[in-house]
Order: sequence, then C-alpha cells, then structure tokens
Amino acid sequence: RPISLSLDAPDTLFCMVNRAGFISILDNLVDNAIRYTTTAGHVEVRLIRYARHMELSVCDDGPGISAIEHERVFERFYRVPGTTQQGSGLGLAIVQRIAQSHGATIRLGEGLFGRGIGIVVSIPTT
Repeated sequence: RPISLSLDAPDTLFCMVNRAGFISILDNLVDNAIRYTTTAGHVEVRLIRYARHMELSVCDDGPGISAIEHERVFERFYRVPGTTQQGSGLGLAIVQRIAQSHGATIRLGEGLFGRGIGIVVSIPTT
C-alpha cells in the first residue's frame, strides 16, 4: 500500500531513555499507524524536546478511535469492534507499560487532516 511516512525531528536530540524500550514504543506506534491508515494515507512521526520533557507523537489519517474506546485500547488483547486488520491487541498495552516504566504519559488526540488518531508520549527528561 502506498503510504506517506514523514519524520519531523531535530538532527540531534539527547534524552536519557531505555533504548530498547523507546524503540519498542516507536515501533509499536508506527506499526499501528501504518496498519490502520487507509491506502494512500499519511503517517507523521514527530520528536520535540522541551525544557523538562520530550514528546514523541505518531499521527495518521486513518479511521481513528472513537472517544469511547480511548481507555480500552490500552487493555491487553483489546481490539476495537469492527477492526479487520490483523493484530493481537497488545501493541498499545506494551506502549503503555514501557511508557509508565519511563515515568512517561500517553494521550490520544487528533490525527491528520481532521481524521485518524494522534498518540503522544511525553517522556520526562529531568
């Protein structure tokens, strides 16, 4: 499927994280965004460093997740009703557990172009 994948990040960004954990968070979020966005869709990854935290955001223009489902998608093995893509329902549960081990928070927000979902992981840097 042709999907546009973009990265908006500084050339260098220093932050103390568990490397394997951070890569797992990034991998799960990008995999989900690609898996659930539409054909010819868009996925955007951003890394921003603030004074006391770093934000990793992954946004897409797929079908999104209804507000009613926002809390449930972090439950192990939970899949949004009507989902046809393959998966086990573990990705966001893994992301949440690793984020918590970093003292990070996760929030779900708007996706791209008025569609989809955006997931922001805010990791403390101090």
